Amino acid sequence: MDWEGLSRALAARYGSPRHGNPTDPTDCLFYLMLSRKTPIRTAARVYKRLRATVRGWDGLLGLTQVELVRLLWGSGLEEIRAGHLLAVAGLLRDRFGAVTLEPLRQWPDDECLAFLMSLPGMGMKTALCVMLYGLDRPVFPADAHCIRVLKRMGVIDARLAHRPAQRELARIVPGHLGYVLHVNLVAHGQQICTARCPRCAECVVANYCLLGEAAQQAAEGQLPYGESLRRT
Repeated sequence: MDWEGLSRALAARYGSPRHGNPTDPTDCLFYLMLSRKTPIRTAARVYKRLRATVRGWDGLLGLTQVELVRLLWGSGLEEIRAGHLLAVAGLLRDRFGAVTLEPLRQWPDDECLAFLMSLPGMGMKTALCVMLYGLDRPVFPADAHCIRVLKRMGVIDARLAHRPAQRELARIVPGHLGYVLHVNLVAHGQQICTARCPRCAECVVANYCLLGEAAQQAAEGQLPYGESLRRT
């Protein structure tokens, strides 16, 4: 894969959006915890409500779980989210003396990842997103959009399950391109390379893609499109 060429083409098309992710690592952590399995607009609304109420993140520990559930109402899985948020806040204060991730700025990447993944409610993708957006680390978080697009490009086996795909992409994508590729692949997966009915004719990176090549062959009458999908 020509990662440099792919990143340039995607960045030219989508402009490398941050998708609403905060730049502060602690803000980013709690925002991402709220955004898991939740529409971005909903997560942003609940995050804004929470920030307006607790002010500093240490303020989370002054809330009961019932009070926090009320603040999270509308995000889905409120009881579980509230439990995770309170547990993470408590662990951070016990470890660092305050509810903060600032000390991680001095840690090596592998220690950051291991620590973040040890927190309640944190998976590999969320931990890598905190590192990418909040700590400016050269990592590649692979969400469902990234995985779908890169499978269609033949970068990884299309049969690979979600978590093994995350691990494999974190290993093979060049770290210095992690941010540009992640944010633009997310945008591409949302707008063009959708799960159903991908808009291959509008794709700016179709030349990198097995599915795009198959769609082109189908358009030229060389291969039935349904057959092309089965082959890719």
